[in-house]
Amino acid sequence: MSTEQAVKKRGWAKNAAIIFLIVLLVLTFFSNTIMNRALPEVAAQHAMSGSITARIRGSGTVSANDSFEVILNQTRTVSGVNVRLGNEVEAGDVLFTLTGTGSEELDQAQDELSALLLAYEKSLIEAGRGGGFESDERDIRFAREELDEARDALADIPYSAEALAEAQVALGSARAAEDLAEVRVDTAEISEESAQAALTTAEATQTSAQATRNTAYGAVAEARGTVVTREGTVRAAQDALNAQGGADLTTIDRRIADKEAEIASTQNEMDAAWVAHLDNYRQFAENAIAEFGLGPVADPLAWAEENPIYMAAYAQILRAAIDALPVPGPPHPEAHLLLAYETIINIESELRALNTDLARLQQDRQNALGGHSADRDQLLRALRDAESALSTARTALRNAEAALTTAESALTTANTALRNAEAVHANARTELTNARRALTDAGRAVDTAEEELATQQGYRTAWQTANTEIRTLQRSLEDLLFALSQKQRDAGVDNALAAIDMREQRNQINRKRDEIRRLEEDETGATVVSPVSGIIRQINISPGQQTQSGMPMAVIEVVDRGFSLSFPVTLDQSRRVSIGDPAEIMWMWGAGEINAVLSSIRNDPQNPATSRILDFDVSGDVESGMSLNLSIGQRSENFEVIVPNNAIRTDTNGDFVLVIMSRSSPLGNRYIATRVDVIILSSDDTHTAVTGGLSSWDFVVTTSNRPVEPGMQIRLVDNP
Repeated sequence: MSTEQAVKKRGWAKNAAIIFLIVLLVLTFFSNTIMNRALPEVAAQHAMSGSITARIRGSGTVSANDSFEVILNQTRTVSGVNVRLGNEVEAGDVLFTLTGTGSEELDQAQDELSALLLAYEKSLIEAGRGGGFESDERDIRFAREELDEARDALADIPYSAEALAEAQVALGSARAAEDLAEVRVDTAEISEESAQAALTTAEATQTSAQATRNTAYGAVAEARGTVVTREGTVRAAQDALNAQGGADLTTIDRRIADKEAEIASTQNEMDAAWVAHLDNYRQFAENAIAEFGLGPVADPLAWAEENPIYMAAYAQILRAAIDALPVPGPPHPEAHLLLAYETIINIESELRALNTDLARLQQDRQNALGGHSADRDQLLRALRDAESALSTARTALRNAEAALTTAESALTTANTALRNAEAVHANARTELTNARRALTDAGRAVDTAEEELATQQGYRTAWQTANTEIRTLQRSLEDLLFALSQKQRDAGVDNALAAIDMREQRNQINRKRDEIRRLEEDETGATVVSPVSGIIRQINISPGQQTQSGMPMAVIEVVDRGFSLSFPVTLDQSRRVSIGDPAEIMWMWGAGEINAVLSSIRNDPQNPATSRILDFDVSGDVESGMSLNLSIGQRSENFEVIVPNNAIRTDTNGDFVLVIMSRSSPLGNRYIATRVDVIILSSDDTHTAVTGGLSSWDFVVTTSNRPVEPGMQIRLVDNP
């Protein structure tokens, strides 16, 4: 190995040792931070003493305190169901519509009674044959024939309970339509009266607008005549003026007027130029007055204008200040003042020239007039007066034309309003005519419905009369049969066996008669009505199905009796509440105001030793079948140790908390999560009261970013 290779080898070993020492140093200084970053991060709070107001929570289904079953003890066919689940009904509302006029049980019982009577009749005739009872048998035969004829007559009566119910419904609908038609007529009459009033108002407005427009038109014509007249006056005055002075004088007057206008315009320019340096010149004038001791002056500007020497001095001062500046150099701040002042000087020079020209023109005018200047002035005044009167007349014409335009616009608006009012009135009259026609038709429909109802009621009356007649004839037949039976017994023609059979037949007839009487008392017409007010909760039958005796057709929830809810609690929880305590309804989306009050505490049939049932009276925006979560508060109680609810942990060995214990080390404090078993005494929404190995002000773990087991090293939040 050469010397150079040995040196390189020793250099590599040296570098490796240096790197190792640096890494070891870094790990030594930052080991605490590195280790803490790998530990679970926890949040903790101190245990403390305080009070707990525990709440009992439970859920249950709301049920009605009372319900009614609609039962029909007859076999009838349902033709229509007039309600739906959830409908509110009042006592007397129609629930179901039935087919036919009587129950199958009643029809069958009457048929069986007829068969029993026929058999009994045959038995009597057979028993009394040849015994001299021919007259009685003839009476029985006649009674039988009358009964059969009455039954045939009953069959011929076209009575139908359905048709009667339909006629009643049709009459009610016709009367409702008539009432609606009357309301429509009343509304149409009010609309027609309102439209008539609006039409009258529109006509009056149109008439007034027409009169105003005519007046304005006359005023315009008059104003135009005045303008024409005054234009003639102006021309005459102008001609008179021209005749006296000739065209040269007229030209001179026009040039004088133009020169005066030019002087006024130039004066306005000078006034505008003064604005640029007004304040500066005022200060200069005040200083000059003070420097020369001229005494107080009310208006320095007016004084300066009356003493033009100072104005020239002001200009010299401005020029000297500007000339003193080096060239080139920045513009003097008062250069614009000098420019403005020079402009004023130029304008003043121009004004002097204009005034000189005006004086020369006025002198030329005097020379042209000679000795007639007074007459010329009088003619000028006459011309000016005529021109002023013409201007006034033209102004009056413009005002009259504007008034005419306004009047014509108002007339157009009034005409439009009148046409609209006429259209509305015509529509209202048409609607009224249609409404009255509809009312007449509705009245005819009511008359027709009343006639149909009277016809159906007549059929029912005839049917009831025929039924009564049948029952009377049937009773008469029974009386004849029983009388014949008594005669036969009195005559001794019946033997023991025949007597027993006929007695049994008679008993069967009596029992069947009692059954028919009971069925007739329970007889239901063409409809089934609600016996109570409430809400339909069950419908157990559909159109086309037959009712079954004892089976409920519908179940009506009686709302007036209130609602209730129940749920089980422990025996200890039941001891901490009292009857009458209000319960809080847990939040429900879309729910209205609901109130719940504890009404009773009873044993739990499923677990009477350790459980109780809490019953609540529920009211407000609630209905049966609704599921509610309730919370009821227990009495408040003080405890020595309470911790946050999220500090409580549970495993197979029971409830416990993790207490943070601190240990010192060369690199700083180390925090260990230590298990402490506890027994839960009570809890509320946020805290739990415990007892066991925990004491006040122990630091307990509440949350962590990773699962924490007892004995694990941890780091606190914001503690690297």
